[in-house]
Amino acid sequence: MSAILDTHDQCSGQSAKTGWAQFWVDRHFHDLEYMHSMDRQHCFGPHTHDTFVLGSVERGGLTYHSRGCQASLASGQVLAINPGDLHDCRPAEGGASYRMLYPSDRMMEEVADTFGIRGGRPPRFVTSTLDDPELAVRVCRLHRLSQAGIGRLTSEGEMLDMLGLLFSRHGDAIIVEDRVTGDRRLVRHACAYLEEHLDRDVSLSELSDQLAVNQFRLIREFRKVAGLTPHAYLTNRRLGHAKKALAQGRGLAQTAVDFGFWDQSHFHRWFKRAFGITPKAYQDAYRA
Repeated sequence: MSAILDTHDQCSGQSAKTGWAQFWVDRHFHDLEYMHSMDRQHCFGPHTHDTFVLGSVERGGLTYHSRGCQASLASGQVLAINPGDLHDCRPAEGGASYRMLYPSDRMMEEVADTFGIRGGRPPRFVTSTLDDPELAVRVCRLHRLSQAGIGRLTSEGEMLDMLGLLFSRHGDAIIVEDRVTGDRRLVRHACAYLEEHLDRDVSLSELSDQLAVNQFRLIREFRKVAGLTPHAYLTNRRLGHAKKALAQGRGLAQTAVDFGFWDQSHFHRWFKRAFGITPKAYQDAYRA
């Protein structure tokens, strides 16, 4: 569930400007909080979080104090605030548009363990402004997927990719080993579960609960064995079954629903992307 925040307050000395912010929580990631701020002039006074703060600017810029120093954040950079770090934040003149997420220590510890970080502890960042355009793009992409309610396996895969990049490049913890072994038995069971639930949006947390394994470890094991993410595997299996249904004459709309696509247009896009033709053209070929 999301909420639109009141944004009529401004920083001292700035002219009034309409802006808005949206806030929501993803319960599949230990109540991971998100905030998307558009052309907003709200200033945050000195405060701390019990969580990490990760964010990226889409338009404009931010200035902030953290660890006794003033810094700035612009497009192509990532904000990384540790739990308990005192900081404030104010937008550039004219406002700023940015995306923030607030992962818990528990969530970061799980990912750290998956990546073999010494002691299984999450990283602590030695600087708050990270110059990393690729990481900034990944932060914003993950944010948009969550905001749009895209399938959970997709956003969970993006989350692991983004945090893996963040840890390996910018954490003060050291990745000492890759704990992914390529557990084929685990991946077979995961595939079987996905095959049984083609008609709905299975989350990675649900899948990991069924297999009694850390969700971040599961997605890495899956990639190592199968060469693709659980979401990509699920989509391919859906499309394979959908082709058979179309060849047998099942209607386009019903096929889309039966195999877990949001609607007919969503089915159309994925089918054409995979096979180069539309579902209708494929079915027409069988009717000829």
